[in-house]
Amino acid sequence: MRTSVHKRAMACIACAGVAALAILTAAGAQETAKHPITFDDLIAMHRIAEAELSPDGKWVAYTAATPDMEANRNATNLWMAPVAGGDAIELTRTGKDSSPKWSPDGKKIAFLSARSGDSQVYVLSMDGGEAHPVTKISTGVDIVKWSPDGKTLAFTSSVYPDCVSRSSGSPNNDDECNKKRNDEKEKNKVKAHVAENLLYRHWTHWNEGPRAHLFVIAPDGSGEAKDLTAGANYDVPPDQRGEESDINFSPDSKEICFTAVTDKVEATSTNGDLFTVPVSGGEPKRITTQPGFDGNPVYSPDGKYIAYHAQLTAGYEADRWRVMLYDRASRKSENLSEGFDRSATNLAWSPDSKTIYFLAENETQQPVYAMAARPGATPKKLVDGFNSAIELSEDGKTLLLARTSLTMPAELFVAASDGTGLQQVTHMNDALLAKLELKVPETFWFEAAEGAKVQAMLIRPPQFEANKKYPLLVLLHGGPQTMWSNA
Repeated sequence: MRTSVHKRAMACIACAGVAALAILTAAGAQETAKHPITFDDLIAMHRIAEAELSPDGKWVAYTAATPDMEANRNATNLWMAPVAGGDAIELTRTGKDSSPKWSPDGKKIAFLSARSGDSQVYVLSMDGGEAHPVTKISTGVDIVKWSPDGKTLAFTSSVYPDCVSRSSGSPNNDDECNKKRNDEKEKNKVKAHVAENLLYRHWTHWNEGPRAHLFVIAPDGSGEAKDLTAGANYDVPPDQRGEESDINFSPDSKEICFTAVTDKVEATSTNGDLFTVPVSGGEPKRITTQPGFDGNPVYSPDGKYIAYHAQLTAGYEADRWRVMLYDRASRKSENLSEGFDRSATNLAWSPDSKTIYFLAENETQQPVYAMAARPGATPKKLVDGFNSAIELSEDGKTLLLARTSLTMPAELFVAASDGTGLQQVTHMNDALLAKLELKVPETFWFEAAEGAKVQAMLIRPPQFEANKKYPLLVLLHGGPQTMWSNA
């Protein structure tokens, strides 16, 4: 339930002593009613993610996940909230829905759902009614995106590269082949893992043949899904370091740019290159070749450029992310942010193709920056605090931000494109936070080895009393890939 936040003011002119004492006593009782955070509090919090503005900028769709202890999983549903303020609306209640994507006309939302088993693409009409499935691929779906013209849905699915059919004259993935292979694996009594190359395992899953491929399909599900990377022995996006932002359509909807790692030994590579492929099908074309990682490609609205971020040093996974600009006509890339001593992520264009917005870690926070799309331009900080995601509205007037801190789980905010007028849109954890005593971190600097200046945060214990001594827990971050953040 959304809890309204009101500014309170109290003026006392010639107050009686007893009345003043009563006010102070009531305030103290309210403060002591708060308690230190417990596991039960943490597990009850809603996790907000995957937010996207509607094309008219009036609504934001997002995923809210709440841990389900009985089922040992997160129950995820789709929500929608008015940007101007008001109560949020729950769109789905299966506990298995995620990744909402507005259609370009704002009349539908495509999303992923495992309500019938494997994750598939569904489409929900904003006019009402039940959502209907678009895909029925046996290997499930991981990422979904609309083309700007609304005529195509792109999605990814982990398939066997050698399951290729040429019945239509051009190579395409054979879903029957994938299903047969997975069924055989499931029925096989031998559960040993056989590794013939690196990388054979990444975090929580084994890599045993299937690769994430890029598909396109009509939004109504008609026709066969086309595998744009059929036969490829690489993942789109890369398994180790890839994200949804590593796949994007061109403004005319005729092309997709994606990141892939094609080095022979992925386990020892930090390389990743950008490729483009026609939506109609064809051989993917490599457009970057530098030895570091290139990712997060975003086409400029005028179609002339692709902005992306890049690490330039081979083998250095903690290298700084630069803002790069690829000219589609000259096929050359320029480094726009070499003089900016921060790492840029979450790139976004202004509608006039003149400004690039991005996030960058800075002294426990992750502010929003903006810079002119030309070499040597100086990035300007627009919104401070820790912002985990940004999106710019189609008219370029509104920034959508996912913001968090050590005293607030992620909530959605909006601001003007110049960073002014920051306002909170979602309030899914207000009621729970009102009961908790969470200490705001205090930042300070100290001198480390060789005179290096290191920043730290001090979080005092709940119900702290200055005249008492407390045990101190020191959390050290090895770095330099990221920082301890106020998030």
